[in-house]
Amino acid sequence: MQLTYEDLRICHSLAVEAREIMDRVDAMEAFAARSTPQYGATAAGPVTRDRVGDGAAQIVDYMAGRREVACAYFEHAEIVEAAIDGIKDSTQRRVMRLRYVDGMRWEQIQLVMRYGERAVFYIHKTALEALGLKSLQ
Repeated sequence: MQLTYEDLRICHSLAVEAREIMDRVDAMEAFAARSTPQYGATAAGPVTRDRVGDGAAQIVDYMAGRREVACAYFEHAEIVEAAIDGIKDSTQRRVMRLRYVDGMRWEQIQLVMRYGERAVFYIHKTALEALGLKSLQ
């Protein structure tokens, strides 16, 4: 199967969404870990509210609704990764993985790679050519 630019675009979009989901889950887990049981009293007697358990239940519910995104991401990432593995140059492979598999923005890639904007775009362009695709930049 020939990789298309649309495959790369979809994979990048799904990677960004998957990362946002995981950031939300991390925030929910951190909140649950910070939470302590709340004690109170009612006419029926003492009441304990398990905020950690409530937080865990929220995470499970949240993730259940996001399972489709994760499945679509892994399906596309597998195709894109296989194509990227065929690129001979390791720098080109890294830029492509950071962009399309990890879902990074161009500015993030520049910081991670310690290259300027023009260098990253050039590496990306040559990687696309190595995959038989034309650069859209």
